[in-house]
Amino acid sequence: MIWVPEQGRYLMWYSGMDASWRARVGLATSTDGAAWVKYDGNPVLDVGPSGGWEDYWVGVAGVIRWGGGFLMVYSGVSEADLADGVADDVGVGIAFSADGVTWRRFAANPVMTTQTPPHDPAVDHGGPWAPDLVREPSGRHLLMLYESSAGICLAVSPLTRSRRARGRVVPAPAGGAGLRRQDQGR
Repeated sequence: MIWVPEQGRYLMWYSGMDASWRARVGLATSTDGAAWVKYDGNPVLDVGPSGGWEDYWVGVAGVIRWGGGFLMVYSGVSEADLADGVADDVGVGIAFSADGVTWRRFAANPVMTTQTPPHDPAVDHGGPWAPDLVREPSGRHLLMLYESSAGICLAVSPLTRSRRARGRVVPAPAGGAGLRRQDQGR
């Protein structure tokens, strides 16, 4: 959920499913944060083309302000991947929007999948799922938190280079407080 002062309202993106369990990203708006109205033109991000990496399921979107518009990360799953009933290769896509309603997918999607190096089956199984973005305070990195069967994980994308470092966020050692980042590689 993001307050957009130039629109005088909050925007909230959510996952919605139809009767066949195909998920899509919808939009709801509110002027007070309590009463919400679904956008009449939903979904704002539909599944991708048949046979593609996201042709069955797009959802659990995370959105931040980006430049004069918005940047969305979302999970996607293909119908072929679900043929055995299990999502073995989840992907993360990126989309851009000037107004939070009309979205343009990044041409190089998916930007990350279950198999993206450095791949560790113990950590990456069941993910990357439910991504969310945070711009690192220095402005040099974009941080993406996502879920996997191992818990909450972290991907770091330098805004000046395409290299990524991935690690798992785990509880601090006994007696410690908070969380720490466990590197898996660069």
